Amino acid sequence: MNEMEARISIRVEVNALITALDSYGEDRLSAINDALSIRAERRHIFGSEVDENRLELWEGLAQYTEFYLNPRRFAFFGFIPYLEMWAAGMVRGISLEHAFGYLSGALYAFLLDEFDAAWKERVHGGSDLGLMLQEAVGISEIRPFNEVNLNNYDHALISIEEIGWATTREAMLQEIKEILTSQPILHIYANDVNLAFSGQRFTFADIGTVFRGDVEFSGSFGRLFVQNGDLIAHQDGFIVVAANDMRIDGNQAFGPNWELTLNDGYEIQPEPDGNGFRVTGN
Repeated sequence: MNEMEARISIRVEVNALITALDSYGEDRLSAINDALSIRAERRHIFGSEVDENRLELWEGLAQYTEFYLNPRRFAFFGFIPYLEMWAAGMVRGISLEHAFGYLSGALYAFLLDEFDAAWKERVHGGSDLGLMLQEAVGISEIRPFNEVNLNNYDHALISIEEIGWATTREAMLQEIKEILTSQPILHIYANDVNLAFSGQRFTFADIGTVFRGDVEFSGSFGRLFVQNGDLIAHQDGFIVVAANDMRIDGNQAFGPNWELTLNDGYEIQPEPDGNGFRVTGN
């Protein structure tokens, strides 16, 4: 979801789903058909079907339930304007692979409500909400992607915005690489980690997930809290923080904007090559 074309695709699909919710009759069916076509094309290119379905089920249905039980959330703006604002905010400073499923999953659920009153009785961990909607609507064959008028869903504007996002993302990547190579780094192996954060989250294929804001990791090693800063969680199970001016006091360590408390049996040791530090223990 961080590839520019994938980001464009999911944003256009979301706009098509919102258009469907705001339409009736043949116009609604046409927008649903377009959304399914855009979805199928992206999944064909990126092979993302399984991961997309999981996030839409795990997070999208939870989000749908929250909205379903709390309609007052829409009272001020109205349902469709609220969804449009949510879609616009979805891409501001956050990676889409962590965000899109909350919205797209909820949108598919709302549309399923319109066509299949019993869909909730059949949904399960391996379901595809898009396929369920296709079957509920009675679309036997979705429209070929090259026949979809993408500009009905702001494709041109979204493409311009995503070119700018790609430039910003590349600059951010270079900044993070500079941090990792210009100062000592503390590595914490945390395969059993629990995570809580407030802020922004970005994922880079060759670095991992970068958190900006307040982040707390806890696990068998202990607890790490980063306040108003950057933290990189590598995909191989290591948490990484900048360790310049690190101060160690018993089972605690302190960095420029973080605090680490180690459980019994864990300690901080220099890396064998002298380049940074590592938490070792049980």
